[in-house]
Amino acid sequence: MTEPADGDTLSHWCTCTAYCKGGKPVSKRTFDRHAPDRLTRQFVPLGAFEGTVFVRGKRPAPQNDAGAGSSQKRKKKSHRPAESYIDLLKTASLDDSALDADTLHRLRNPIEEVLDVDADPDLLLSIENFLSLTNASDKAYTDVRANIMRRFPNCAMLSHHLVKQKITELTGVVSIVNDMADADACSECGESRWDPQRLADSGGIYHTIPLGPQLQALWRSEKGAKAMRYRSEKTAEILRELEANDGVLKQYDDLFSGEDYIRAVKDGKIKEKDMLYAMKGSDCWIYIWIVADLCPDIRYKKICPIIKTNSFLFPGLYHLAALMREGLLIWDAIERKIHPDGPAMADLDGMTGHMGAYGCRQFCSVKGRRKGTHYYPALLKPTNYDIPGSNHDDVSCRHLLTVNVEEYESCLHKVLSSPTITDHQENRLETGIVGPSIFSGLPPDRIFPVPRCFSSDFMHLFALNIPDLLISLWRGTLPCDPNDDKDSWDWAVLVGDVWKTHGEDVARATKYLPGCFDRPPRNPAEKMNSGYKAQEFLTYLYVLCPALLRDILPEKYWTHFCKFLAGLRIVWQRKIPREQLILAHRLFCEFAEEFEVLYYQRKASRLHFCRQSIHALPHIVPETIRIGPGGYRSQWTLERTIGNLGEEIKQHSNPYANLSQRGMRRCRVNALTAMIPALAPEKPLPHGSLNLENGLVLLRPRDEYCQTIEGIYGTTIREYFEEEEGETAQEGWKPRVARWGRLRLPNGQIVRSVLKESQLTTKINRTSETKSLALVSVYSDPDADLLQESFGTVAQCDYFGEEALEVIDITQIQAGVAMIPIGDEGAYFVGEKLGFDISLMGGVEEDIEEE
Repeated sequence: MTEPADGDTLSHWCTCTAYCKGGKPVSKRTFDRHAPDRLTRQFVPLGAFEGTVFVRGKRPAPQNDAGAGSSQKRKKKSHRPAESYIDLLKTASLDDSALDADTLHRLRNPIEEVLDVDADPDLLLSIENFLSLTNASDKAYTDVRANIMRRFPNCAMLSHHLVKQKITELTGVVSIVNDMADADACSECGESRWDPQRLADSGGIYHTIPLGPQLQALWRSEKGAKAMRYRSEKTAEILRELEANDGVLKQYDDLFSGEDYIRAVKDGKIKEKDMLYAMKGSDCWIYIWIVADLCPDIRYKKICPIIKTNSFLFPGLYHLAALMREGLLIWDAIERKIHPDGPAMADLDGMTGHMGAYGCRQFCSVKGRRKGTHYYPALLKPTNYDIPGSNHDDVSCRHLLTVNVEEYESCLHKVLSSPTITDHQENRLETGIVGPSIFSGLPPDRIFPVPRCFSSDFMHLFALNIPDLLISLWRGTLPCDPNDDKDSWDWAVLVGDVWKTHGEDVARATKYLPGCFDRPPRNPAEKMNSGYKAQEFLTYLYVLCPALLRDILPEKYWTHFCKFLAGLRIVWQRKIPREQLILAHRLFCEFAEEFEVLYYQRKASRLHFCRQSIHALPHIVPETIRIGPGGYRSQWTLERTIGNLGEEIKQHSNPYANLSQRGMRRCRVNALTAMIPALAPEKPLPHGSLNLENGLVLLRPRDEYCQTIEGIYGTTIREYFEEEEGETAQEGWKPRVARWGRLRLPNGQIVRSVLKESQLTTKINRTSETKSLALVSVYSDPDADLLQESFGTVAQCDYFGEEALEVIDITQIQAGVAMIPIGDEGAYFVGEKLGFDISLMGGVEEDIEEE
């Protein structure tokens, strides 16, 4: 390519489709001229580095390795990228964050008015159709527009291209596009960016959606500004409770209940006008920001997808660090004034993997015991075991040390100052730290210090890791050491015909699960190796197995499992009373200790049974006290985001580029509806439903006319009114009721009646008053002995059918559970979805099928 003349340096990468066909280096002048045909802002210089990071033409000076030995060079090279990122974050500036002049001006000078598009009906029509057709193709919008304009020739409805541009302009949400154009190979693994079969094709680009414009949008309506006050109001409530109860919280019900947050508030590090953000990562190269200022019922529905790993995280963190240093100005639609704001967050820790000597994610002091090349966090020292560095005495899990920032920083310094690769490997083994976390580059007064800003993830621990371990043990599929004998594994009972029959029992039980279980587990004997989902593991292991395995697992293993489940049910709640947390900690500690006694048995040949997932359990309650319940910081939100965006992919020939576009669209729509709440009306109730008080909704099918109820049903209803009204009903009076088939509860569940399905849900006219009642059959009290033996996890009841009918007011119905038949005829056990109240925070409700 010929070098351009002065003033026309090819300094920008234009992605317009009109002239540059989606990607081409251009001058600044051409870049500005093509702006109307481009929806994203792109900058080139974040590209390739060999120990160096480029940002908008700035880069740290490369380290001089002259004279260093080859091992020393390799060691320094492994740390240089992370250290370079950190150095750049420490000096981050909005001026160098690759944003265009208009976006920078808007960040520093927020628009001081509520967004109103009602004055332009054509624009409003364009936006409403764009939102209504969000999952349709571009052509669908174009066809709708053509139909409207054919019927109303004077309508100036915008084209699909122009309405997208207008939404970008209104929201200010833009994308920074990075393609690492200067790199011929990956800086981490050395893989070529070029497709060897098609040398003209290079690796894809990735999009970073800056946080600042999205935050400003959340405040630009009165409804949004009110919602964003949740954190400050909740904090004030917690502080009042602490003052009234001598510094003790009676209940942990949000991130703000955590000791670290409360301490930061009391120390003045987090103020009323500050913002707090939590971030979670995944291996899918997507990360999301969760705006914790919103209440939980709203917080987990605001979705803003972006991307991951150090190089992918860097552009977003650079923008965030710049906002932290300069401050983000917010216009408050309620106060009608501007106030500053600043955020904090958590993720990548730079520590060793779970097979390292110190593999605990909480940076605790428990060292693993070596077997082969791996370390396992066994508390008990194996018998006849004398491996240097691993033969320490037994360790108690009752008082594991919490994260110590000073110790972490000292260990990190030791690793970073290692003069040779040999020293580095020794120090890494000794400390459990591989290198610095990229989050160390963020302003220290704006985040919880590394590593206290990191937390455990409930989803992988309880939905994947522990199920994998326990089921593998019970099936006898864990690797057996040559010095061990599977014949001694008396817990391995799910084999052969027993496993096949157990799978059939699971399949039969699923038809009794209500719709709120959303993904019933398939037959594990047939489908466990065919993509068994996290939700299937949760329902199978924690809802069905306690009852179904009672007569299969030896008693000591069954009660041990129930003890763990009792603790899990406590911590997997949205609101956790302090007394229950204390109980959960005792149960988890006992489970971890007894696990080694029952399964590992101090045998070096079974050290691989002792996994980090078991070691993590005694940390759960201290972490809950430190940073709030795990349900608020698990990876479910991210997984749901990935699933939702994946469903929207239309161009399967280029899915990742399409995913980026859907992510940008989602962010802009979120920002737009935050500024104009009327564009996102609540979902209407189904046709023919009846909205009652307190969030209750009667749903079809229903009787068109009132029916006379006779027999035992009519007698039960008559007796209810006699008891309620304190007088005998008129002789010969027969209840006339309008029967409804289903009832939606305030928690989103749908319970069903015997009109087409189970018992009666009725509306009864009695004098001038209409009452909504339910005719139910009451089960017996749970088997007290079994309930105690199972630590409260198996509630087995008898069903009496029409012999135990009662009439209740439907407001007494709190939740729906599964009643699953087991054993002798008439016996059922209760199946309650684990963490159902937490799933509601993400907007998960049972689908209402029209009938």
